[in-house]
Amino acid sequence: MARRVIGVAVDGSNQSQNAFNWFIDNLYREGDSVVLIHIAEFNLSVGVSPDVDAICKLVKEQEEKVSTLTGQLTEILKKKGIPGKVVRETGKPGEAIIGVAQKENVSSLVMGTRGLGTFKRTVLGSVSDFVLHNADVPVTVVPS
Repeated sequence: MARRVIGVAVDGSNQSQNAFNWFIDNLYREGDSVVLIHIAEFNLSVGVSPDVDAICKLVKEQEEKVSTLTGQLTEILKKKGIPGKVVRETGKPGEAIIGVAQKENVSSLVMGTRGLGTFKRTVLGSVSDFVLHNADVPVTVVPS
């Protein structure tokens, strides 16, 4: 049987932690490898003069949080003997997750959901909904 590469979207939320745990407990098979996908999204308002120092501080804080998160998840993978790597990108989360999945040739994706109601999902959009309907591989959305 061909070796599977599973992509797991992680962002530090409880929902993504649940999806990561679900992958380990329910989907992982010996011989699989995992690509932990983290997407940073930075939004700057148009027409607002940015405070460069504040932005640099924000980026540094975010970088530290992501490094801590991915370090913790990588350590769990090592302890369980699951081969894997972390891919970090910047962009619109849904599009970037799909892009990483394509570049890494993942055979399926696992991600959490924020549990938005129908109205909020319609107004705010949903990353998991976007990925579910636009990815070219099977997507497992783990409910919160």
